[in-house]
Amino acid sequence: MPAESAEASANTSWSERTLDYVERSGNALPDPVTLFFIFIAIVMVASWIAHTADVSVVHPGTDETIAADNLFSDENIR
Repeated sequence: MPAESAEASANTSWSERTLDYVERSGNALPDPVTLFFIFIAIVMVASWIAHTADVSVVHPGTDETIAADNLFSDENIR
């Protein structure tokens, strides 16, 4: 039987192998809710770093300077 599975994998097309890889990669990811909270944490830490580093940008349409806001501040946690 292992010889049959080796032959079957050799006969799969490039698109089938690609889709198999995408499926295995997707199955290895955590639950979507967990990913959501991980990304929230990343954004909050990035906002803290940007605020601490005094990052600011100029809006091209209004020429207004916009500073990074710390999402961990009391005002933003409420």
